[in-house]
Amino acid sequence: MTMTEADFWACRVCRSINTQRANRCYSCHTPREVAGVKPTELSVTEPPPKIGPTGTYRSSENRAVLATIATVAFILGTYVALWIGFQVGTLRATRQREAADQLFQSSQLLIALPVMLGIIALIAYGFWISRAVENLPPLGAGYSRVSPSWAFFEPLIPGLNLYALPARAGTPAGVDSALDAEAPASRRESSVLERTPSFW
Repeated sequence: MTMTEADFWACRVCRSINTQRANRCYSCHTPREVAGVKPTELSVTEPPPKIGPTGTYRSSENRAVLATIATVAFILGTYVALWIGFQVGTLRATRQREAADQLFQSSQLLIALPVMLGIIALIAYGFWISRAVENLPPLGAGYSRVSPSWAFFEPLIPGLNLYALPARAGTPAGVDSALDAEAPASRRESSVLERTPSFW
């Protein structure tokens, strides 16, 4: 099958060539509607145009606070469950099985609590990282590899979240160097605090 120019589009930001099926540049992740041009329209003499801030910035401060509170609650709940488990084990080791069973039966809700708190913490983190990814273009910091919607679901997928949690958290936390130099200093400083929960 013969490939023609119509089967590709070029990214005017990084000059990468992408297939028509790609909605984002494979190299710099810029959406096709922002940087897509025909390959023959790329200039070989002029520098690539700078893509400035695009879209509307929305604060992520409340989501960062919620993610922090949920994480602290999960940590505390885990400590309580571990302490109860230790006490039950100690009672059984001293042959106080009846007391151990009574403590276990009366504390089942507290033992299961970390699971629920962990799910809530992941959802809160997903809401925060989704907004952080969404705010990258308005801050002039480029585009993430994933969309804001997918950034929300990544932490909820077992296995994938082991990679997604640190990878996505590192993206907004390291955006300072890419912020538009013309943005007001107060805006840059507040955006850093809003993008990064205190537990990072």
